[in-house]
Amino acid sequence: MKKITIGGKTYKITFNPKERGGWFGTTKQEIRIGTKDTNNQLIGEQILHEIIECILAERMLRYQLPYVEHENGYYLFSFNHHQFEELIKDVHQALQELGIKLWKRR
Repeated sequence: MKKITIGGKTYKITFNPKERGGWFGTTKQEIRIGTKDTNNQLIGEQILHEIIECILAERMLRYQLPYVEHENGYYLFSFNHHQFEELIKDVHQALQELGIKLWKRR
């Protein structure tokens, strides 16, 4: 289990080999990633997807359009450039907490 900070809250990331896809919950502060029948690239993409979507939800930048059962396409993301910069800071912090460094000064 990994832990990252989003919006000042500690989220735990768990991996489940019996599930596919990803999910996050702001109430229990958790991100779940399914690893069943998938490869490392898709798992990495799913981790980033859930982290970024969770950040947007915590910052109240994700809006739900009229409900359609079993359809995730009805979320709208809207933010200005300042909010985008804050999003990038949160993503960078989450990556660092996962041990991923994007830049190292020589």
